[in-house]
Amino acid sequence: TVPAIEERANGPQLPVGDVSPRRASAWEAAGFDPGWAGIVARTLLDARDSVCYVVLPSELDTLPLVCDVLALLPVDRRWLTTFSTRWQRMPASARCQLRFVRTGASGLQTLLREPGVRHVVVEQGKAADSSDAAQAAREGKTVETSLKQVTSARTHPAFAPTAQIAETPRKEPPRLRPSSAWEDHDPDAEEPSPQPAFDVSDAFDAPLTSSPTQLTPSRRLRSIDRASPSLLASIPPVAILLFAYSAIALVIAATLFILS
Repeated sequence: TVPAIEERANGPQLPVGDVSPRRASAWEAAGFDPGWAGIVARTLLDARDSVCYVVLPSELDTLPLVCDVLALLPVDRRWLTTFSTRWQRMPASARCQLRFVRTGASGLQTLLREPGVRHVVVEQGKAADSSDAAQAAREGKTVETSLKQVTSARTHPAFAPTAQIAETPRKEPPRLRPSSAWEDHDPDAEEPSPQPAFDVSDAFDAPLTSSPTQLTPSRRLRSIDRASPSLLASIPPVAILLFAYSAIALVIAATLFILS
């Protein structure tokens, strides 16, 4: 008989809580200085994309050691750190950032010589260095990366103030006089002299300028007429002869085609 498959009334209960930074007591219980846990944590923060090998003097239960290292990392980095508690060969596509291995393992020296690989050799009975990371592991504080934040070398251009263009005063259009104003107008009063009209002949007598934007259409034609002899003089005589011979040959060929 096959038992009936039913859904559970309640889903799985996931553990809730957080791990605060603590003293690396598991490392101390294994006979190591707690400062080694801080050195491993700092190595993981400084080299996020590389593998870190922790070389231990003997075969140990390394899971408590991993928990002490993860407790020293910032919360946003704990879930991004992958680890293995014992040495085993892995496929090339798998990436494990923290790997524990004992001294004298086969192929260890070859692994340590790979490019980009970092390693921490833990010695029993020997204290770690006096760096900030080691001291944080002894005191139970969060380990911070030793890499300095690179400041951006990008410079922002300094914009010079734009010169203000003086506005041309607008001329008001002439106002129309009301009918009542013409009643008081004196016909014998002297009228203002009219402005002289523009003579078109003045434009032809004015000297030519080099700026094409200041030339009127008629003055442009005059400049082209003056420049045409110089253009013809710049053509070599051989080119003119070749053009003449080709024109004569074309006329002869057309005549023979029509007569045939």
